Amino acid sequence: MGRTGVVTIRDVARECGYSASTVSIVLNGAPLSRYIPADTKGRIETAAKRMGYRPNPLARSLRSQRSNIIGVMVIDITDPFCTPIRTTNRTDLNGTWKCCWTGAWKDWW
Repeated sequence: MGRTGVVTIRDVARECGYSASTVSIVLNGAPLSRYIPADTKGRIETAAKRMGYRPNPLARSLRSQRSNIIGVMVIDITDPFCTPIRTTNRTDLNGTWKCCWTGAWKDWW
């Protein structure tokens, strides 16, 4: 396990004896995985499952440069005009975005 106690791709690679690059290709289902033998894929997937590997969404967003997070600034969250906007954003963005942060401009002054 890594320093934080979270299982990383490097930990899985060390455990099953393959490079971190190969493990990454298999676990992410990259197009290059078609060139990796089925028994190798099986060993990597078994080791990852046994160790409790879970992809890190923050690391993925840094790599892909897409966070799927949207921020909405309103003047005052309690304002009758702003409340429907905030509610609509949360319901409309459900499923498309992972998180919707709402901040009030009034709170920053």
